[in-house]
Amino acid sequence: MPYEVIITGATGFVGQRVIQRIEKYYDKRDILCLTWSRDFANRNRHVENAGRRLLTKLKIKTKDVDLVTRQGLENLPLGVDTVINIAANTNTSDPDHRCNDEGVVNLLDALGNIKPKMHFVQISTVAFMTGRLNCDVGIDENTQPIPTNEYGRTKLRAEDYLIKMCKKKGFKLTIIRLNTVYGSGSRPDSMFDLLDKWVKKDSLITRINWPGMTSIIHVDDAAEAILRLSRMPPVESKYDIFTLYAESLSFSQINREVYKYLGKSYRPLNFPAWFWKCLAFGRRFIPYLESILPASWYNPIWRVGLIEDDVVYCETDKAFKRLPGWKPRKLAANTSQLFF
Repeated sequence: MPYEVIITGATGFVGQRVIQRIEKYYDKRDILCLTWSRDFANRNRHVENAGRRLLTKLKIKTKDVDLVTRQGLENLPLGVDTVINIAANTNTSDPDHRCNDEGVVNLLDALGNIKPKMHFVQISTVAFMTGRLNCDVGIDENTQPIPTNEYGRTKLRAEDYLIKMCKKKGFKLTIIRLNTVYGSGSRPDSMFDLLDKWVKKDSLITRINWPGMTSIIHVDDAAEAILRLSRMPPVESKYDIFTLYAESLSFSQINREVYKYLGKSYRPLNFPAWFWKCLAFGRRFIPYLESILPASWYNPIWRVGLIEDDVVYCETDKAFKRLPGWKPRKLAANTSQLFF
């Protein structure tokens, strides 16, 4: 059976939201979702199960594959118009991120003799910007990547490979970079999953005046933009890059909103400006720890580096101009949608 669209990662946090509104943009009879054939990790079990139930409910065709081992990638339908690649390992504490780059190579290879009409939509990240030292200006589509962990490196390698193959094979490519995505149903141990637990315990970490600005977007707004951009391809052999975000807030500002929503008294713990300047200077040495620490130890240190300075602060209106009428929600008016 011919398919118009192939989607990977449809059972994940962002993928489920894409599937929930897919019929606004595509006939579900023309969609094939590639789902992970392996037994998923226990910490992601409830997310994966919810995604599979959703696909069954909507009667969307699925095919079990493993993008790393190539299992199940045989006999993929040829001549597909659109590929939306959401599949990725976004757990930055995990040492194995081969799905992010090797998986992309294997997927593209399995699609066979790609026609110029094909539009490949790659869901990427701004996490490979975390090594930048000058945080006086925000991240845009032209910011020089400087990855500081394996997650960022693999996502950057995937982008570079797709751009190379786009020029070589002549297909159309759209790269969509996400920053921090929030909403109910997020991956366990993600930033907002931990925040929920910390605020309820009135944890010290939630009361510190973290100054670093982080750009955020609600998962439903990200899904809507992904689908709209998937219907707006560049010309053949060309690629386009978009950075999706709704607003930029510091971790302490986000914490204040959550405390306010829960009706809890917020008691800030304010450190002086000189303290944060010292930490910002010390951040440049964090990447040197990666080679000597296990990934599970390096990850929390890496994460702290993102909220002590404006490391992942975005400043670009490209997506807003490309998507007229797209007005992603603001956290202050939608705090309840963080977790509930």
